[in-house]
Amino acid sequence: FLNLRRNRRGKEQRLLFLRYLGNYFFDITGGTILMRKHNPIYKRALMLAVPMMIQNGITNMVSLVDNIMVGSQGTEAMTAVSIAGQLIFVFNLAIFGALAGPGIYGAQYYGQRNMHGFQSTFRIKLWLSLACLIGGLLVFLLGDESLIGLYLHGESATVDSALTMTYAKQYLHIMLLGLPFFVVTQVYATSLRETGSSVKPMVGGVASVVVDIVLNYLLIYGNCGMPKLGVRGAAIATVLARIIEMSIVIIWAHLCRNKHVFLKGIYRTLRVPKELAGKVLRKGMPIFCNELLWSAGLAA
Repeated sequence: FLNLRRNRRGKEQRLLFLRYLGNYFFDITGGTILMRKHNPIYKRALMLAVPMMIQNGITNMVSLVDNIMVGSQGTEAMTAVSIAGQLIFVFNLAIFGALAGPGIYGAQYYGQRNMHGFQSTFRIKLWLSLACLIGGLLVFLLGDESLIGLYLHGESATVDSALTMTYAKQYLHIMLLGLPFFVVTQVYATSLRETGSSVKPMVGGVASVVVDIVLNYLLIYGNCGMPKLGVRGAAIATVLARIIEMSIVIIWAHLCRNKHVFLKGIYRTLRVPKELAGKVLRKGMPIFCNELLWSAGLAA
């Protein structure tokens, strides 16, 4: 192409070559890059990714809403909610890491239309998330003061460390009630995403934020005749928001079992093939450790 002479024929060939490129990659007249017309993968990727980004952002927004709305209750209350939120953040990332390994195989099995294999990865997620839940509850219940105390060393004289510890323990212990609902939601949400359905988890996440804001307004400040609970009210609101989110995702998914066929008979057994479980653990353990250590370092 570069060796063509600048004659009429060369110009025609260059024009044809540019038109060929334009039909697939570029809009020559507008000067903008376009997606290939005959390849819908970009559109499908966006339709899957955008709800995922929204839902993951909303998951972290719940803690942010609590921090903002508790701020009017004093420095100790805001500090306590922030500390407990950091600890819960580590747990959330650990769950994401634990479910990533089975998700790799789940996406492959769904692409192969292997529903039995996909159901097995779903059950592995249940077992792994249960193990993480039990471990997290034990750590938080047995080491609550030690973990919270790591954040209180070196606090200024204007902050009452004892009161902050009390608030943080109150908030954390109530938040622990919501962890099982969060875990189940993530098991379903990740499995639905692997089938290409990411809207249901997004809708559940949006609903949870709305519920959390409304209940925070009622329970933190004691509006509309509700009791003024302060930090405890923020935690209760978050737990109820998690229950609403889980209910929307699970009920909606099971109502659409004709579409999500892997849910048919999913709880007939919880046994999983030993060979598949070993493969998932070998593949997923590095991801789990990475997420756990990264989140712990970020929260430190």
